[in-house]
Amino acid sequence: LTATQTFIDKTMQLYSTLTVRHGLMNVGLTMTGKSTVLHCLAGALGLIRQFLNSKPELQEKFSHEVYPLFYPVSIFKINAKSITADELYGNFAGDSGEWQDGIICTAMRECVRDVEEKKLKWILMDSPVDALWIENLNTILDDAKRLCLTSGEVIAMTDQTAYMFEVRDLEVASPATVSRCGMIYFDQTVVNMDDMFRHLCKTMLPPWFLQLETNMQHVWPIAKYETPAHSEIHSVEDLTVCGKLSTDNQFTAQPYTEEVFSAEDRLNMLFQWLFQPIYDYIFDNNKPVIF
Repeated sequence: LTATQTFIDKTMQLYSTLTVRHGLMNVGLTMTGKSTVLHCLAGALGLIRQFLNSKPELQEKFSHEVYPLFYPVSIFKINAKSITADELYGNFAGDSGEWQDGIICTAMRECVRDVEEKKLKWILMDSPVDALWIENLNTILDDAKRLCLTSGEVIAMTDQTAYMFEVRDLEVASPATVSRCGMIYFDQTVVNMDDMFRHLCKTMLPPWFLQLETNMQHVWPIAKYETPAHSEIHSVEDLTVCGKLSTDNQFTAQPYTEEVFSAEDRLNMLFQWLFQPIYDYIFDNNKPVIF
């Protein structure tokens, strides 16, 4: 996405929280930048390590003791709501009575396998918070940093490992869990519609358009919905509308990437690509629009 100051500030907040907490919660609505900020920070930490490895004279200044997070990152993403608690934490097999590791156990063993490896490992729980499974992680989130299994085994968490949660809200989370985690809140100002538009232009429009010295703000379409006769039945967020249009933009933009047009033809087709999906969306919903 566009590197706006708000987006950069959220990335720095995530980094600052990681320096003091090993358990974090990114809280916010869908399409507010939670996953993007996390992956941008992970990529940036890996690039910093590559730069430091190429500059031996900086190794002493940026030592591991001072900057313990300047290392590549591996992310283990888990959707806890898509599986049962036994599949998540492990259980004893019904017939043999043999212990079977769950997904969290497998991820934890992978994180502690190479302790000497200079690499950060983040376990990301990307699912709504549920008291049925998150309460069992309290022993990991507190200072003990240990996963206690029903088999009696205890898996200790390394200093290179962090637990992260991407959630919409904390309605069912207990105070015991919330107090153990660092909180980063993502509102709708982190990623706005203008950022989505610029991102779509960079990823979907032909390369020759990016070489034109054109102010994106001048070609940004502005639509106004008017519903004087009835109230709004279902509210639609700006980012949701932009996300729905991305498929149409991708479909119409790709066939023209190899063509050669004049500057006037390029601008004419650009406006057609931008306005046609919006017009179709509004027309299908029988809403008058003013451009």
